[in-house]
Amino acid sequence: MPRRVDWSSRADQDLARAFPREGDRLAIKNLAEAELEYPPRLDPARRADEGYVAGYPSLAFRRALARGAPTWADDLEDDPERVDPEEGPEYGAYLYVYRAWTTADAGGASMRHGRPKIYVTRFFGNEELKDKIGSARP
Repeated sequence: MPRRVDWSSRADQDLARAFPREGDRLAIKNLAEAELEYPPRLDPARRADEGYVAGYPSLAFRRALARGAPTWADDLEDDPERVDPEEGPEYGAYLYVYRAWTTADAGGASMRHGRPKIYVTRFFGNEELKDKIGSARP
């Protein structure tokens, strides 16, 4: 089955750093396949969860949350989607930064099974995002 979402090597490194367990990385990639859209959905009620990256009109972001999950809460303790750390990671505390896939992203790979539609350029956790731009909201 062709993939809809391709990942840059840098995004793969980000993901491996955030989630050392292969099962968690696979869950994040499966979630991206199911949920990412370009252009992103621009729902004013969920603008902290999905939209365009400020200052970069071709880049979009989306929290690692399934559609229909409660919107992101600043206080994870009050977030009904919070996962007990002993049970697994808090996926909603991470976000994909992505754009439309282009043929330049192929890097010589065979497109025999079709082209992806979306290219994940980075994968950030809230703390890393705060360090980079001073806010957990893109």
